[in-house]
Amino acid sequence: MRPDNQALPKKWILPALVIGLAGLMLTIAHFYREEGPQPLQEKDIPVVMGHREGCFLCHQEMTGLSPSHDPLAIGCSSCHQGNPLSADKEMAHQGVVKVPGNMETVMATCGQSDCHRDLAVKVTGSLMATGQGMVSVNRYVFGETQSPDGPGHLSHLSSSAADTHLRQLCVTCHLGFPKTVSAAIDEKSRGGGCTACHIDYSAEARQQMADYHQSRELPRLHPALNIKVGNERCFGCHSRSARISLNYEGWHETLLKPKEAKQLEKFRILQDRRVLTFQGADVHHEKGMLCLDCHSARDAMGDGTGYNHQGEQVEIACIDCHRQDQGRFVTYGDLDADSIKILQLRNVENRKSTEYLASDRTGRPLINLTRGPDGAVRFQGKLDQQPRELKTPAAACTAIPEHDRLTCQTCHTRWAPTCIECHTQYLPDKQRKDHYTGEKVQGVWREYKEEFLALPPVMGVRMDKRLKREVVDTFIPGMILTIGGISDNRPDSNAPPEKDPDRYQVFRRMFAPTFSHTVQLESRSCQSCHQDPRVLGLGEGRIEYGTVTDRTGEIPIQFTPESRRHPADGLPRDAWTSFLETKTRDTATRTGSRPFNRVEQQQVLRVGQCLLCHPPDPGNSARIYTRFAQALEERPSQCLQTPKPTQ
Repeated sequence: MRPDNQALPKKWILPALVIGLAGLMLTIAHFYREEGPQPLQEKDIPVVMGHREGCFLCHQEMTGLSPSHDPLAIGCSSCHQGNPLSADKEMAHQGVVKVPGNMETVMATCGQSDCHRDLAVKVTGSLMATGQGMVSVNRYVFGETQSPDGPGHLSHLSSSAADTHLRQLCVTCHLGFPKTVSAAIDEKSRGGGCTACHIDYSAEARQQMADYHQSRELPRLHPALNIKVGNERCFGCHSRSARISLNYEGWHETLLKPKEAKQLEKFRILQDRRVLTFQGADVHHEKGMLCLDCHSARDAMGDGTGYNHQGEQVEIACIDCHRQDQGRFVTYGDLDADSIKILQLRNVENRKSTEYLASDRTGRPLINLTRGPDGAVRFQGKLDQQPRELKTPAAACTAIPEHDRLTCQTCHTRWAPTCIECHTQYLPDKQRKDHYTGEKVQGVWREYKEEFLALPPVMGVRMDKRLKREVVDTFIPGMILTIGGISDNRPDSNAPPEKDPDRYQVFRRMFAPTFSHTVQLESRSCQSCHQDPRVLGLGEGRIEYGTVTDRTGEIPIQFTPESRRHPADGLPRDAWTSFLETKTRDTATRTGSRPFNRVEQQQVLRVGQCLLCHPPDPGNSARIYTRFAQALEERPSQCLQTPKPTQ
């Protein structure tokens, strides 16, 4: 025999290698059949949450998730589904959910009974997921329904004119729109359900995901899942429509193209190539506050109640923070399970011994508003945990009894995005992507936009369903809209409808209530409300007062509009209503909303007449404006003379 330490003769080396390789092949064949690799033996697969989790065989190096979502605690298949019992890539990935937060699969992923079932149910039925208000208003404006409050869901659209309009232009901005590719949130992000807000890429995780899309090298760092919801999560959708994400930061959209924005220090160019100019930020943004600091989880994710419009779902109000009384507080033991969980995740100190302010609108707790040592409301940032001073309303806010139905934003809105007129034209010979299906379709809805203006909002009246009374609020043009070409197949149908005003099929003049998110500390002047015809819904123009000859009669007032009149209804193109008339039809995109009627216009303008000679200083305010009806009865004869016209 050959000694153990003796070298193998060279002539035997090749035959030995052949025999060794053959043995290895037999060994591999023992574990593989013709159909490929078989599932591992059950004893070889790690156990997570009571079941085997074969995902670890390839993804065992994945890190980055918090303890509550750690794969060692909940596995990979809890979120991503698939077949965790197979070692074969194709078999293991059958049924994999790439984006677990998407609404179409959320009940099988985030909404499992051991995870976030209650939240998933609420989110699925929330306005952020369904877009019900967008659908119902659009159908109402197109004349397909009799009310803007009807049902609707952006994931269940028909092929009607109104729904096709949404499918081509608006359908991506809601949580129900599926996200198909894993990627970090940016300015163009849309949809994705739970991941639209709760996926959090670190810089390294973002880079690894970008590398994966290029080289297919598997990331080793998973993005976190948390409640650190920054403003960038809101931006993708809320920089559209009312543009509140833009407004809040002070940016206003223009019609400029990027190549035209040469002075870059004055402009901002978004990823989607829109060009913005700065108009002045909301005071809360200037103080470092996030969207999350005002809006509760129930505002965004729903509370299980079906609402028609977003304004109805929001529970926070200015007076919750800026109050004259101390409010009503609840203890930690009175909090709902979701609020308790959020406080735990944020590691809020002394949370069990703290009292929390209840919302005036709903009575539910606002967990970053607490009772301070002096008994007053104290504010704390939800992510930075920093306190901020809360100012109480000024005396002028409550001194005039007639102002008791004004909302805070009526006087404190700096500016609002205003589009005087939009033209929507159907072009049957063109093709466009249907965002609902992802396919190109025949027939295109195209919008022709007028100039975007940054102006003080118009004032009007809306019914507050929670207060069960009318309030004066801010409005912007929601639908001064010409809809043309619905059944127009003429060769010249590509021309914008304003080039041929007689061609319109549908015309609507509807304004929409808005909270523009451009709050300023200073109040607007009394003159800017009582002497500005545009704020009254009349459009730009000139108001002139005549001589009052009868103390009990009406003030003779004339209004001369600047804008040309629209051929459809005869009103100035920038107006909402007629001068000293009451508009009753097609007034607003919300039930219970309307412009000032004849009597209300007269009341506002009567004060405007007095302001021409009696500025609202403390003396005049006490003598005239806080007791206006009585002051009118006591006015001297010289007050009946013709004053100068407004400028």
